[in-house]
Amino acid sequence: MVVITNGFAELDAVNAQRQMGTGTLPKMSGIGSEMRELIEQCLSLNPDDRPTLSTVSSVLNSIAEEDTSPVEPQEQKP
Repeated sequence: MVVITNGFAELDAVNAQRQMGTGTLPKMSGIGSEMRELIEQCLSLNPDDRPTLSTVSSVLNSIAEEDTSPVEPQEQKP
């Protein structure tokens, strides 16, 4: 399960936007490095550094496939 905490919880929307406008990103926890990297790229101040929709879709599909991979059954203890 992916959980993203609100790293700007103490700020109102205007001040949170100002923080992001300076390049300060919200704190993110409970997510994998691939998802974190994608989010950071999407929030880039430079539009040329942001991924295309095709790239976003591809990365999300890749992450989804990893999350739904079969889980090995655990041994039952008597």
